[in-house]
Amino acid sequence: MSVETFGPEYVRPARKECEHCECCTEALCARGATTILECLGCTAAPETRATVAGCPCSSEETPGTAAWRAGRLRVTQLALDEERRLPDDQVEVLRLVADLGDPVESQEQVFALAARRFVGMVGSHPELTELGAVYLRALEEERVESAASVVAVDSTTRTAEVMVYAIGPELVTVLLDQLLVATELTAEELVGRPLAVMTNLPGSVEDVVLTGIRLLPPPVVAEKGTGRVDDALSPVPASEAPTAVLPVVEVLGGIPAAVIPVAVVPPAGDGQALTETAAVMPLAEAPQAAIGEEGGR
Repeated sequence: MSVETFGPEYVRPARKECEHCECCTEALCARGATTILECLGCTAAPETRATVAGCPCSSEETPGTAAWRAGRLRVTQLALDEERRLPDDQVEVLRLVADLGDPVESQEQVFALAARRFVGMVGSHPELTELGAVYLRALEEERVESAASVVAVDSTTRTAEVMVYAIGPELVTVLLDQLLVATELTAEELVGRPLAVMTNLPGSVEDVVLTGIRLLPPPVVAEKGTGRVDDALSPVPASEAPTAVLPVVEVLGGIPAAVIPVAVVPPAGDGQALTETAAVMPLAEAPQAAIGEEGGR
C-alpha cells in the first residue's frame, strides 16, 4: 500500500513505471492498450502528451492492442469495399514492395501508401508494413459466412471471445465495441447469443478478421424425439435463416453445449444422440447430405 506524505508541502506518491516502455506509467499503458485512442488519447496534460505519443504498449503496430485490432478491421473493410479500396496503381506498387521490388518511378503512389501506413520507409527504400500485408491478403483471401456465438466478454480489456464454427474450437478475440455496434446489445446480453459473421480462413486464429456481424434469431427448442417445435415459439422464416448448415449438438443438463443454430430435429425414434433437447433453426433449402450422416447428428 502506498503511503502519502503530508507536511508543509504535499508529496504525491510515485507511480509505478511501465516495465515495457520508458514513457508511461503502468496504469496508463493498461488503459491505453484497451482503446483505439492509445496512451496519447488517455493523457490530458499537454506537457505529457508529447512524451507518451507513439507508446509501443498501445500502438497500432503492437499485436493484441485495441488499436492493432481496429487497424486490421479498418484495412480489411477498405479492401472489401469496391468503391473505397485503393486505386489499381497503388495496389500494383504495394504488391511490388511486397515482392521486395523498388518502385523508383512511383514515388507518388509510395507517398500515398506511406500516409496510410501500408508501407514504411527504411532510409529511402519502402518496406511493406503489417497493415499493408493485411490489405493484400484481404483482397485475395476467401471469406465465408459462418455461425458464431459469444462465449465471454471482458469489459476491462474491451474484448470478447467468440466461437466461430467455420474456424474451429479455438476462440477468436474480437473488439467488444465492434460487437456492440453491430448487434445493439449490451455486453451482458451478448454472451450466448447466436451470430452470423463473415470470416476469413487463415492459418492462425490471430489473423482472423470478422466482418458483417449480425444477430440471428434465438434458437427454437423442440423436445427430444418429438420432432415438434414448441407451440410458444415460432420457426424462423427461411429468408432469415443462415446459409451455413450445422450439425445438431449434444445438450448437457438441458443447456446446449454450444449455442448454435441447427437444421433439423431428429424425428421420433431417431434422437439417440441427444440427451434432453436440441436447438433448432430451419435453414433455407438445407442440403440433406449435410444432415444425418455418420457423426452429423
